[in-house]
Amino acid sequence: LGDLFEPEVYLRIVEETLKEDGIDGIVFLHTYHPKTEVVRSRDLLPAIERLSSQYDKPVAICISTEESEISHLRKHYTYPIFTNPEDPIRALSLSYCYDYSAPKKAPAPPSFDWDPGPIREVVDKARAEGRDLFLDEALGVLAACGIPIVPGTLARSLDEAVAAADEAGYPVAIKVVSAEISHKSDVGGVRIDVRSPAELETAYREMMTRVEEGSPEAAVRGIMVQTMARRGRDLILGARQNREFGPIVLVGIGGIFVEIFRDVSIRVDPIDRDDALQMLEELKGSSILHPVRGIKGSDLDAAAGALLRLAHLVREFPEIREIDINPMRLFFEGEGGLALDARIVL
Repeated sequence: LGDLFEPEVYLRIVEETLKEDGIDGIVFLHTYHPKTEVVRSRDLLPAIERLSSQYDKPVAICISTEESEISHLRKHYTYPIFTNPEDPIRALSLSYCYDYSAPKKAPAPPSFDWDPGPIREVVDKARAEGRDLFLDEALGVLAACGIPIVPGTLARSLDEAVAAADEAGYPVAIKVVSAEISHKSDVGGVRIDVRSPAELETAYREMMTRVEEGSPEAAVRGIMVQTMARRGRDLILGARQNREFGPIVLVGIGGIFVEIFRDVSIRVDPIDRDDALQMLEELKGSSILHPVRGIKGSDLDAAAGALLRLAHLVREFPEIREIDINPMRLFFEGEGGLALDARIVL
């Protein structure tokens, strides 16, 4: 539009263009100085969003200004903001291709018969205390919504840990429980295959020392003493609230290397069982889930079922910002799976 800086004129041009029958969408490129033109430019963007909604046509906005202003827009503005002119073109192309290739009717998500009462109680308690869920609470939420979890007991002392391990039967895994520690293995907060009371005592004391050194600000609630799950294939399952799209779900090859391999598949909710199974097949490492050389394949139905329940959980509880199950241990086909660890952020 040249050197003219008149947002009111810009809006009129956008609206008259959107009215045209032969126009399917617009790329709007806007350059402004963050000191002298910021207020009018920030008011312009919501007005363009309203026009896009009014005429039911996409307007892809590309902004050229200082990085600090771009950060402000992305933090406070829910409409997508592009900064490279090639990206809105690519986004509109992807939107067009998806619209003409995807089913026109969204899948009907399955409903599950579980009591939301216990989950509501845990979530409300954590919100009132201004924290995320503890590990034992997160696993309890999974169990309440029908996702099988590995048996475990919260122990608040070494004596309680020994008693819990004796009752569960060795070997056991122990994990530190703290609202301030998201990735327990980073601070030495996980020990697996502990095989005796003496080994448990040593592991417990070493863990407390490492946690105190690695995360001195963390308030330790206790440790989870869990039965060691038998071998299987590990996945990461997740769901979270996305500002633009609403709930989204994720599945990937799990374990401690998930952030290195980044082998994941993502969908916008709602999804059905076919979507969940297709997500599993999209993984680059999906071949390890299938039969090979006489070894049976993993229970994909169990993984799909857990993914659907996670999606249902975040739909019913929008206070849950994100939830991860890592790992979800899958056993052979027909044998199900178990959530070994979970993280729920409010």
